[in-house]
Amino acid sequence: MNRILEVKIKISAFKVLKKEVNFKELIQVLKEMERSKKRGEPWLKFPECETEKDLESRELIGDAILLYRALKNIREIKEAERIVREVIIRSAVTQLNFLIPLIKREKLLKMGEEDRSAFFEGIIDKFPNADYELVEENSKRYKFDIVRCRLVDLIIKAGHPELMDAFCAGDGIYFSMCQPEVLFSRQHMIGKGAEKCDFEFRIKD
Repeated sequence: MNRILEVKIKISAFKVLKKEVNFKELIQVLKEMERSKKRGEPWLKFPECETEKDLESRELIGDAILLYRALKNIREIKEAERIVREVIIRSAVTQLNFLIPLIKREKLLKMGEEDRSAFFEGIIDKFPNADYELVEENSKRYKFDIVRCRLVDLIIKAGHPELMDAFCAGDGIYFSMCQPEVLFSRQHMIGKGAEKCDFEFRIKD
């Protein structure tokens, strides 16, 4: 992971945590996370990564898993889950805001069809967890099927299926907050049990 992005994500997570736990608890959580990392967690029993996307996906959610486990030592399970979900959302918004440039309607409309499709495919490529197919394209609408989400795979295999949809909310929040000239929608989510996520981008009129 890009070092600057890694720092930005940690800062976003810290901002959430300092509102949710006191200083003593924060130190306790951080120490527990560090001990777990030294033991090779949360990936100690996982096979070696086969692709760069596999590695990047682990880098994205490793700390969230360790945070959740540490929080459960000082909070009720539901409270720990609520906190880590908020951390995941804020971290996702930070990540996408760093990776995806501001999308300008005027610039998109000046592009040819092929370049515009490539532009939106480039956005999906920013998601290291996703394998996808472009299923529809026209002058103002681009639809992709996300056929695999590594984050869902990993969180389930790590033993925390209750968090399998925790990574879904960040995408929609990011596009609504940070990309005002594009409409993002999604009816189905792998994290909620669907076979695929159906991402749709529309250029606003």
